[in-house]
Amino acid sequence: MNMILLATYILLSTGGTTLVKAGGHRSFSSLFTVPYFNFQVSWLTFCGIITYGLSFLIFIVLLNKLNLSYLTPIATGLSYAILIGVSSLVFNENFTLAKAIGCVLILVGILLVVTSSGAGATA
Repeated sequence: MNMILLATYILLSTGGTTLVKAGGHRSFSSLFTVPYFNFQVSWLTFCGIITYGLSFLIFIVLLNKLNLSYLTPIATGLSYAILIGVSSLVFNENFTLAKAIGCVLILVGILLVVTSSGAGATA
């Protein structure tokens, strides 16, 4: 169950970030404007905020179920690796050799954390 929650957190977090970024394009009509910042929120940005908010709630649940030293590296590392791929595919950002090497190093680091921590469940 913890791994399903972790996967859900990662998908919602990266999905929310992607939606917020995509919603920032001027091609989407705005739902409302945030006063004092003159920040226009499109329906896509709003969906991203909701999605990202849901991921935060799941992260709170995971904090109570898993060791912090296990949860944070895995959640952050996998989110970064996924977002690098998404940014390349969705937003046509450059995917360089340095980014590829960085992703490999992140995944190796995650593997080391997972194998040294066991299941990562809080005692």
